[in-house]
Amino acid sequence: LKTILQELSKFGTKLPQKSIIFDKVALKNYILVALQTPKDTVIHKYSDMSVLQFISKINEISKNTDQMFLIKPHPNTNKNIKLILYLIYKTILRKNLKIFMGDITEAVKKASGVIVLNSGVGFEALANGKSVYTFAKADYSIIAHTINDIPVEEWCNFLPKKNTYSFFNEYLKYNIFLGN
Repeated sequence: LKTILQELSKFGTKLPQKSIIFDKVALKNYILVALQTPKDTVIHKYSDMSVLQFISKINEISKNTDQMFLIKPHPNTNKNIKLILYLIYKTILRKNLKIFMGDITEAVKKASGVIVLNSGVGFEALANGKSVYTFAKADYSIIAHTINDIPVEEWCNFLPKKNTYSFFNEYLKYNIFLGN
């Protein structure tokens, strides 16, 4: 786990983030919602939900809780007008649902929990000791919460964590064995 965290802090996330200072968002106790690109192969292969359906789902969840949600669009979708307009439409009237365009690494570190379809951000959040909820199959589904474990609204209220130590231990052994 220490090795994974060192790699994450050294190299950051996969794509460069805009240098918007995260602290300008004066929020605490929020759940980060990380979006993927709509054409992501992993979504098409392992998810029953599209990115637009995921945004709608988060909108519905936000109506049933006072929890604050920060939705972070994938950096490759900033010019996807359809997605951005839909995101604005779904968030504009919700007081507890905000769009976040800052650095994902800082957002993960300061989040109370993270919701994803099956993004690598979920893996990063678990490595940072955050509770994660995933709506699709992911390599880390066994240590994230899923719709088969707990209803998402209940998860939002308690943000339970699973024990990630054994998963990361086995993950590292597997990658060392493969020579990665």
